Amino acid sequence: EKVRKMSRDTPFQEAIDSAWAVLKKYYEYTDESPIHVVSTVLDPRMKYSYFERKWKKDWIKKAKETMVDFVSRYLEDLENPMPSTVQSPQKLNRMVDIDSWRFGSTVKKDDELTRYLKAPLLFLGTRKANDEFDVLEWWKGNAKEYPTFARIAFNIFSVPAMSVEPERVFSGYYLTDGLF
Repeated sequence: EKVRKMSRDTPFQEAIDSAWAVLKKYYEYTDESPIHVVSTVLDPRMKYSYFERKWKKDWIKKAKETMVDFVSRYLEDLENPMPSTVQSPQKLNRMVDIDSWRFGSTVKKDDELTRYLKAPLLFLGTRKANDEFDVLEWWKGNAKEYPTFARIAFNIFSVPAMSVEPERVFSGYYLTDGLF
């Protein structure tokens, strides 16, 4: 079988190569930020299943390490907030643990990440249901069970995925008085 050679320096091929270079550049940025991994795991319909279906094993290992590291740093920030002279209700509750007196031990055996990952994936069944699913609403409804993850989800999912609207507003601004 004879293989047909194509010229590498046609304008069409140059355009493809250029587009590929730009795509590769921005795709590599996803490795520099944990947000891609964290937002995927915090979607109760996916968790790690997306990675397990689509990624190579060594990438999955890195994604899991990224998630654990992100949650650990987030918890550190929560435990070491800005100094305050007023004692928080949480600190006062730890001093007198009325819940353990009322309900017995309130210590959960697994950490929040383990409990969340052990819970079954949310299965909605139809494309329409998935399209209409609001992940922020899900986290509002599950914030008591997973308080740290709910906070992370609120921080991540409330950020627009694209900057089109802010850029549109900024680009539409024009000077009327010549001050700026």
